[in-house]
Amino acid sequence: MAANQYLTTDSNSNLVHLQSQLETLQNNLTNPASLKFFNSKNILAIECLTCLVQFISDPQVKIPVAHHCFMVFNNLVKDSEIREVLQKNFHLGGILSSVLRNLLDRQSDDIIVECLELLLRLTYGQTVNYHDNNTQLLLSYLITNICENSSELTQPCLGLLANICRNNITVQKHIRDSAHKKLYRTLISSLSDKNKTIIIFSISIIFNVFQHEDLGEKMLSGKNLINILQLLFNILLNGDSGLTQRYTVDVFRDIIKNQKTLRTLIKQIFELIIDLCTVSPIRSIICKIMLKSPPVTDSGQLDQLLQLPINQTTSPLHATIHWAAQSVNNTSSHFTSLLALDFLKEIFEEVLYTDDKTGHSQHTEITVFLLLNLLQYNTKFNPTGTEIKKHLEKTVKVLQFLTVFSTEDEIKKSIASQIDIQLFPTILDFQLNHNKDIYMNQMADKTQYHDWSDVGKFTVLLCLNLMSKFRRVVPNLDQCFITYLQDSKLVPILASYLTSGNKDHVQMALQLISTAAQLDIYLDVVLCDSIASINNNKTVLASPREYFVDHLAGSSQTTSVLLQTRSVDKENVHPINNGVKPTPQEETSIQKLVSKMESSFEMKDHKVSNIIQLYEHQLQSLKVNEEHLENLLKTKSLELVQSDRLISQYRISGARFEADSQNLRSVLHESEKKSESLLDKLNEMRIKNNQLEEQVDLENQKVAHVLEEYEDLKTNYSELVDSGEKMRRNLNTLKQEMESKEEMYDMLQKYHADLKQQNDKTCDQLYTLEKEWKLQEKILKEKEAKLQEMTELYSKLETRFDTTSKEKEEQEKVIDKLQCELCKLSNAKKEIQLKVSSLEKVCQDHEATIQEKDQIIEEQDEQISKHAQIAALIQSSCAPTTRGKKK
Repeated sequence: MAANQYLTTDSNSNLVHLQSQLETLQNNLTNPASLKFFNSKNILAIECLTCLVQFISDPQVKIPVAHHCFMVFNNLVKDSEIREVLQKNFHLGGILSSVLRNLLDRQSDDIIVECLELLLRLTYGQTVNYHDNNTQLLLSYLITNICENSSELTQPCLGLLANICRNNITVQKHIRDSAHKKLYRTLISSLSDKNKTIIIFSISIIFNVFQHEDLGEKMLSGKNLINILQLLFNILLNGDSGLTQRYTVDVFRDIIKNQKTLRTLIKQIFELIIDLCTVSPIRSIICKIMLKSPPVTDSGQLDQLLQLPINQTTSPLHATIHWAAQSVNNTSSHFTSLLALDFLKEIFEEVLYTDDKTGHSQHTEITVFLLLNLLQYNTKFNPTGTEIKKHLEKTVKVLQFLTVFSTEDEIKKSIASQIDIQLFPTILDFQLNHNKDIYMNQMADKTQYHDWSDVGKFTVLLCLNLMSKFRRVVPNLDQCFITYLQDSKLVPILASYLTSGNKDHVQMALQLISTAAQLDIYLDVVLCDSIASINNNKTVLASPREYFVDHLAGSSQTTSVLLQTRSVDKENVHPINNGVKPTPQEETSIQKLVSKMESSFEMKDHKVSNIIQLYEHQLQSLKVNEEHLENLLKTKSLELVQSDRLISQYRISGARFEADSQNLRSVLHESEKKSESLLDKLNEMRIKNNQLEEQVDLENQKVAHVLEEYEDLKTNYSELVDSGEKMRRNLNTLKQEMESKEEMYDMLQKYHADLKQQNDKTCDQLYTLEKEWKLQEKILKEKEAKLQEMTELYSKLETRFDTTSKEKEEQEKVIDKLQCELCKLSNAKKEIQLKVSSLEKVCQDHEATIQEKDQIIEEQDEQISKHAQIAALIQSSCAPTTRGKKK
């Protein structure tokens, strides 16, 4: 009414009245219960909303009126149904876009912020039509404002853009085509903002718009994605407002729909579960939950399980096996696959190291089958490929897992019956021939394959350790194991792990060395030299300056000791006979020198004593040099023995290599023939590929056209779904009204039956009362006749009263009795009259109710008309009573 008054007469009083009514409405809408009034069935509420929309769509609307209308709409859009009605029926989003354009011309920042915040609440969870002109203008305005970094408008613009582009492919393409680099830089810079809401809005826009672009993939990959997930969880726990937390949940739901980010999440989940397995009670609980899964009985079922999509797997154990079996070619799931293998190893360690091993044999068998398949697959790769490190990392995990299974005899026998003995030479030969740290001298490029050399050496150690555990149960494995232990290329590996800081690595290396020491031929001296060299390198690398200072200090100390020596014994100056023998001339000269020295001990000349001291120093230095030469001679003799052994080994290996080279030559010749045929096929395939590319371009154009048609159909479908939803709601309301009317009809029938029974009872009562009234009337007439006779008799007796007193007294007594009877008759008459009047009132009330019910029911049922006739008969039966009363 206030709106109509203001629209009719644009006066200040009407404006003030309208503002006061809007404030009242705004205050009432703060209560959620009052929002139920604004439903689509309430005509008055629809008229009110129409007036509000009419006000804000007026370009010349007063700013205070627009402000109050925005506040009312802000309260209304809190309800999801009202928000949907405003968006679908009233098209409030498009109206607000045009209002925003008008407000920009009027340059009122406060009301612009309110309009943007209302659009933000209105478009949340709603699909915006891109083909509307106002939507495109709104997008350009939002992008411009965001890139300009306006302080007041940044947050609502970011939130509104996040709402519009969410789940809207057309809008996302428009944003990417318009100014995506500048917008992307602005959004990236917004991630460092102190306002958490701005950060969440920016992440939502980046993920929805740029997730398939190079920039978006860089931002949502690796550590960046982990940091974003940590930020989301922190905001969920410590969010400032419900709005921020709600958008955080939406961003998280969008992120987990992406398969790449989902794999990162699964990787974190595996890491968390593996950390939880370090606690014994939790580890046993997790083990029980995992092993409750139904077992995989055969390899066919396993292949079917691995080919199924992961989202169709319901068992946690089957899902873990699925992740563990992922190929190394899939880069995004490689680390997840390694973590899945670690998690499975933790589960089966719990099973094997506890007393309860029953009921898990089928799980163990299928896991062993999977591990052997993975081991065989990961040994077949290109030696010059880029995926070598991933293959080796997967091989390490599988070897560690098989080592765990080797502790149980039954499982060990099962593995021995299935494993291929050629797997071990394949693994070891590749490392011995290609690993930089093992075969460095024969490598053309000493820095080649440096990224996987460490994991390759660890693969060798694990492979030898596994061979040592299976050497007694696998045929021909013992001889293969001994052959590799005697290979000199393994010495640097065993030496490096023997000096490692990991006790498990040291233990495995010691076990292998103790096994190798029992063999007839083992290069123990080379091993000692390697260990000494590694320790020396570690010392130099740890503190190179201190090492060289100590070395120099030691040499200077030796020199000082030599200079302080003043006398030399004969034993010290005599040459050692087991070394290099001096010539006879040297012996005579030495003897003369000694005799001269002995004869001149008593000389007190200072110059002679200096000469003696000088000769003493020379003799001592000759002795030290002789000792060094003897040590060198011993080492050289040992090296000659070792070189003879190495020469024999190299001759054997040379013969083996020559045979291998012959085989390789034949294989190379065959491969050249095959390569020529494959080149011809490749040329044919290239021609076909060019043709297919042309066809693919045509198909892409068709698909783009179909995609546009699909978008149009999608919008039409959404509109049809909305209309169908409205029709369904209307149908439900009509069904509810029909059910309520049927219930009311049943209730009225029951009530009418009750009224009929009451009418029958009242008619019976009226009939009996009429009979009683007639009897009482007859009795009254008889009493009146008797009274007249008694009065006549009384008059006669009065004449006689004077004569006799006794007759008078008797007549007075008779008169008293007659008067008493007369009073009783009069009281009875009054009671009958009261009953008749009350029955008449009851009849009148019943007639009124029957008339009302007849008007409601007479169009619905034929029986009600019969009851109406009965009611008319009741009215006619009540007529004699009224006539009797008149009489």
